[in-house]
Amino acid sequence: MKLPFGRQSWSNTDNPRHAPVILDTGDHRHKDRHSSRTDRSSANAGPVILSAEVGVAGRNIYPVADEEEQTQKDAREAENFKDAQAMHLVYSACGETVKSEFFMSLKSLYLFAVSGFVREPAYYHIHVLSDGAVSKEDLASLRPLSNFKASVHPKFPGATTLFKLCSTERMYLHQHADFKDLDKVIYVDTDTLWLDDAVFWWTHFKHVGTMRAAFGLAENAGSGNGSWYINAPIPHHGERGVNAGTMMASLAAIRASNFTAERDAIIANYLPLNQLPLGDQDVLNIYGHDHPDQIYVMPCIFNFRFDAGCQEGQPVVLHGNRALKNNPSSSYNHLYTFFSKIGVANPASVSSNTSLEAF
Repeated sequence: MKLPFGRQSWSNTDNPRHAPVILDTGDHRHKDRHSSRTDRSSANAGPVILSAEVGVAGRNIYPVADEEEQTQKDAREAENFKDAQAMHLVYSACGETVKSEFFMSLKSLYLFAVSGFVREPAYYHIHVLSDGAVSKEDLASLRPLSNFKASVHPKFPGATTLFKLCSTERMYLHQHADFKDLDKVIYVDTDTLWLDDAVFWWTHFKHVGTMRAAFGLAENAGSGNGSWYINAPIPHHGERGVNAGTMMASLAAIRASNFTAERDAIIANYLPLNQLPLGDQDVLNIYGHDHPDQIYVMPCIFNFRFDAGCQEGQPVVLHGNRALKNNPSSSYNHLYTFFSKIGVANPASVSSNTSLEAF
């Protein structure tokens, strides 16, 4: 699997903090995406290697400013953030056991959040639903950017617990008071790694809107053996069901549908029979079976699972389901280890409750 790190090179300028991004790649998919930025600032400038001490905009990862100066700078960056134009990406992180993998996923997202520097500005608002395992202080350890913001939210009160702690939160986003002004979000499990910029996935909401669908989910691709639904006793969407590890949610469409009542009815009918072993994913499959028009089948590159036989292109999000990060022979484990060795935060600002391994 080809990783996209080699696509970035930097020109030497008098001020490396403002060095332009130059994309030099034979990958036509990315070449088309970034075709608007092809100019070089200096014909004689040679490429230099992007090191772990330099951020995506050529900024130092470890700032040298004193505390007061950094506080003022952070405030200016926050003022420049445009939430109305942002992509809203949601995680649920409950319990200490998922904390390190959440920060690893966030790190990988952060490393690829480069659209504001290679095309037009893009804004990333990360929302974390948590039971207290992740705090605002934890997220404050990330290097601030004017196009990057993170917020912590409480769990939805009254959400039914199924499968894993907080995993059902994705089914209550449209009802959550903190999201009442949002009309669409992308939901991502903590056991994921980003291998590309989220902006490319966000553009697929145009397909969700055209279909007037409520959810975007990836099918369990036909050439793999990872679908429990083939012989499952419950209805499911399509031939092999859909996986809910990553999800596009059109909150406006969900609110306009009868999903809330049907969700509650599905849980009431199937939970007493112990027929929801995969929790929220089972609920969404049953709902998708009854309302196939409400499901946009998104490309599996946005939920790439090694057991699902995805053949649709280069992965954007890797889903390390079945605890692949703990399997030393898996490619996911190797990538997880790779990301663990890249620093993206100021160590002095990392919360004492946060493992440095996550950064």
